[in-house]
Amino acid sequence: MKIKFAYLTCFFLSFSAAINAQISNDAIDNRTGFAYSNLISKAGKSNKTNALSLKDIAGNPYTNKDFLPGKILFKNEKVDKLFLLRYNANKDLIEVKVEKDVIDNVLMSGKISCLIGDDLYIYTTYKDLKSNEEKTGYIKILYKSDDFVLFAKQKKTFYAEKISVDPLVPSHKAKFVGSQKLYVLDNANNTAYLLKKRKNFLALIKSSTLKKSIKKFMKKEGISFKKEKDLIRLLKHYNKIK
Repeated sequence: MKIKFAYLTCFFLSFSAAINAQISNDAIDNRTGFAYSNLISKAGKSNKTNALSLKDIAGNPYTNKDFLPGKILFKNEKVDKLFLLRYNANKDLIEVKVEKDVIDNVLMSGKISCLIGDDLYIYTTYKDLKSNEEKTGYIKILYKSDDFVLFAKQKKTFYAEKISVDPLVPSHKAKFVGSQKLYVLDNANNTAYLLKKRKNFLALIKSSTLKKSIKKFMKKEGISFKKEKDLIRLLKHYNKIK
């Protein structure tokens, strides 16, 4: 089962196209307010939801701390209206800034995806081969083709403040620590393979001739499985020679 890319139609409110634009209550058309409430506010986080103070915490739960201009997309329907969005990698949700002190969530649905700046996030379910479990959540799409989708799973983990009484064990203030794992999704079986070493990708290739060619390419180009750009180059090469 292939990932379903979903796109939100233009029954939402209008937002300013400028990056630093202030969004006011006037941006919500009376006719579209009810639809907006149903599709965004119901996600579980409503008005004035900045409950967590980041003042005394190192780092933050976002992949982009500041809201960026972006689009909410529904069922492959492209719209020109802009929203101010950011991805909360701690709670695995996308926040939308309605006005100065009002933040809502985008509804978590496989029919809805978000373009935050240049990054496409989709909400989907896939099987993680390593854990042999089905996982549901947001993934960042890096490259897609008929056979494979390369994506990043981003996460921000919160660690509470630790005051150690042992001089050999360091104390630390409360903090968010970020991590990112790169996967390739086999569209044929909707299974995601964690890309840590070249053998993880080679295991997906059935043809011995093609596998040999890919090995040569990885060695010649010095493909690193820690770099997004390298893996995108690898998949583009695969699609070219398959």
